[in-house]
Amino acid sequence: MKKHCLLLLLLFTAPLFAQNSSSDNPQKDGFHFNSYKLNKESQISAARLNHPITEKDRIIVSKDGHLEVDGKRIRIWGTNLSEFPTSHSQADFFAAALADQGYNCIRFHHTDADWSNCFLKKLESGKCVINNKRLDDFDYFFMKLKENGIYTNINFLTGRSMSSKDGYKPEIDSYSDWKIPHLLGFWDEDALKKQQEYASTLMEHVNPYTGIAYKDDPAVAIVEINNENGLLMGYTNHWLDEVTGEYWTELEEKWNKWLSAKGYTFENLSKKFNRNAPVTKEFITDITNGNLEQHQGAKATLKKTEKQISIKIEKNGSESWHIQYNYPKLSMSSDKIYTIKFSAKASKNAEIYVSLMQAHDPWQGAGFDSHINLENKWTDFEFQTEGVMTDDNLRLNFGSMGKSAGTTFTFKNISILEGGNLTYVTRSKNKPDFIALPHYNEFSTMPEEYKTLIMNFLWDTEEAYWLTMIDHVRNTIKSDALIMGTAAGCSTAYLQSNFDIIDSHAYWNHPYFPEKSWDISNYYVNNKDLTKAGKDNTLTSLAKYRVYGKPFSVSEYDHPYPNQFLSQDYPMISAFGAFQDWDCIFTFASEIPRKKDGQNTKINRYFDQSNNPAKACASPVAARIFRQGLITPAPTKVSVPLTKKQEIESLYKMQAWSLGNPELFGSIPQVALKYQLGLNLEGVTSENILPSLTDISKINKSEFNEHYEGFDETEQFYWNQTSGTFIICNPDVSISIMSKNSTYPAYPDNWLKCKLLPAKPSSKSDFITVAAVRDIQEVEKPYLIFSCSWVGNTKDNVHEYGTKFEAPRIFREPVHLTTSSTLGAAPVLALSSDAYLYITSKEPGTLYKTNLNGNKDSEVSVKASQEFWSYQINRNDNTLWYILNIQ
Repeated sequence: MKKHCLLLLLLFTAPLFAQNSSSDNPQKDGFHFNSYKLNKESQISAARLNHPITEKDRIIVSKDGHLEVDGKRIRIWGTNLSEFPTSHSQADFFAAALADQGYNCIRFHHTDADWSNCFLKKLESGKCVINNKRLDDFDYFFMKLKENGIYTNINFLTGRSMSSKDGYKPEIDSYSDWKIPHLLGFWDEDALKKQQEYASTLMEHVNPYTGIAYKDDPAVAIVEINNENGLLMGYTNHWLDEVTGEYWTELEEKWNKWLSAKGYTFENLSKKFNRNAPVTKEFITDITNGNLEQHQGAKATLKKTEKQISIKIEKNGSESWHIQYNYPKLSMSSDKIYTIKFSAKASKNAEIYVSLMQAHDPWQGAGFDSHINLENKWTDFEFQTEGVMTDDNLRLNFGSMGKSAGTTFTFKNISILEGGNLTYVTRSKNKPDFIALPHYNEFSTMPEEYKTLIMNFLWDTEEAYWLTMIDHVRNTIKSDALIMGTAAGCSTAYLQSNFDIIDSHAYWNHPYFPEKSWDISNYYVNNKDLTKAGKDNTLTSLAKYRVYGKPFSVSEYDHPYPNQFLSQDYPMISAFGAFQDWDCIFTFASEIPRKKDGQNTKINRYFDQSNNPAKACASPVAARIFRQGLITPAPTKVSVPLTKKQEIESLYKMQAWSLGNPELFGSIPQVALKYQLGLNLEGVTSENILPSLTDISKINKSEFNEHYEGFDETEQFYWNQTSGTFIICNPDVSISIMSKNSTYPAYPDNWLKCKLLPAKPSSKSDFITVAAVRDIQEVEKPYLIFSCSWVGNTKDNVHEYGTKFEAPRIFREPVHLTTSSTLGAAPVLALSSDAYLYITSKEPGTLYKTNLNGNKDSEVSVKASQEFWSYQINRNDNTLWYILNIQ
């Protein structure tokens, strides 16, 4: 029998409440609370989950595809650092603080950047060299981490600046993106050698504080080769478009050798793919007969003459597509050749997007698209394409102008002709006896067979790079550390299956910069609640990339500030990762405390973990949930079978940041809300796992709609994505994340056997996060509770992007939020949750508030409520931690 969930009845009668940081009344406006004063001996501290790392503590991959140490399963709850302490006292303090928060691995990320004051420094000559002073600082910090039971993940290529001063070819200095030089090692032998030398220098270095070289130290758990990069990634992300000169000639030389080995010549390729058709029709006879679209506040002025049109961008939108110009009502067919011609210029350098797409719902691309770069001079463009979508109402669209305020775009001689010459196979401009390697701008117009040929070459070349780097780590450096390649989505499943661990990254509504990347004076964060995300949520999107038979890692994850639902971050990723039986989760990114005791801090960056109470104070609870296996993984493992042949043949459909997207092969990410989900790769998924897999084709797909509502198969996990309700309930874990208009399930029978039930919001709540975990290491097994509804810096001036700041307040609407350019001032303030806790114990037990040390403080009164005991906690309790003792 199931009973209606009494504790989850909720009336949201109170309005959104104001937050005035300048007030002298902390009971009204929040309180300062962070984890840096946590007492290692307190019950809240998770430091006792760790023990000093010894020779026998090397992490390996078990036969069932997980991580283990000394024959026992281990899960990694880690965080990222892009810096390390500058003094021994700072290192002592911070290593202990990280252990208190439950971390057992640090991913050293961007520490190879000359701007991060870490491993490298830039000399006056411009050359980057090892910074020996900072290497010594790292050595000491590494030793302190090791003493505190914290492993290390070293990234080899992340933020490194590369220039001709470091011995690279001069053309490297012209690249616009610092990620582009990180591609060169995929085909250039000298660039590859430099990557290998850097890895060897670090790994062969003997730490004077441990007496062990990093290559031999079991505390170096993982090394990563090339962050968020790959040759397929560089091609489909237009990074390779900027590679010219000798570097491009070298890549074309590999392309020609590859073609020759497969029996292809210029003659047989051009005969097969180059053809022409007579011009029979012209579609656009009046270039002034187009439509200017302006969306969501973006504004532009349109001027027309008989010969040209000019579009001046007056005000940016929040997305590039918010201003576009198009010609609809084009009737086109997939069996015809089309020629698209126009001339264009911009008052200052700009990149726009030209495409064919439907001029009606669902507004899909029609098979042609290209990025074009405009300068303040006329440039003639001509494209030939075939195989476009057959449709009676397509449109030629000039887009991506919505972030170019102050720029004027001018177009003339716009025409679309039915017919034309298709010349896909051409001679190289750099070396006429070579067959040219087409740039990605030309890719969309090509036939599928030629696209496949290009992508297969890139796949083979990329794999050779990964295998070479693996060999260097294993056989040249002779390190036994586990190896990751790059993040899923930046490479494919089969390419990354060469590594020990499959890795992925995700950010819930990453900061967006309408004009200039990382411009803190002009940015916003979508203020969305993950519990209401539907099928585009980060958790299920991560789950689809998991590969059975390999440990699965999420080495970057965050909900960036100033999102007003930040407190849901750690409880949701730790619980979902445990439910999916993942192996590693790394939050992004922690910061070294600037003050000796870490107090009176503020949130310094969008991704700041250490100084954000919604994250750092949640970590001791989330670490226990994930690391100790207190949530039963879904017993049914739903697999998406994928052969290498399928992957290779689908490469031409893939795009940057979603390379190898399992949805191409039938994956349904929402399935992960009920079952385990992953890929079944031939030769990777081991025999002892294979019999337990359920092919996704046997799953009832109809229940996994845009917004899923229901329980997992064990009935410990409930997610209603329509109302925004996320609940975990089992004997050891109770999580409640709820917001306005949440609706709740009836009690499953197994919930009534749990002592601590999901929390109930009080009538004045607008959002709560309450996450509790049993401390199974203690004899009494108390519940350790994290409760938080909001955090914010003092005077952060949070407001809706595009509007003027009027008065600080807490936002619960899904709007674009921004702050002052400083993100506010210290101290950061927090609020607990207005909620009721219910227990089913025969005895009432005792609920304690805790202080910053994690020690018990005052008791919370208990009341009888029908068959339950209840405690009321309040957002102004001056604590985010509680301890519940139950007899």
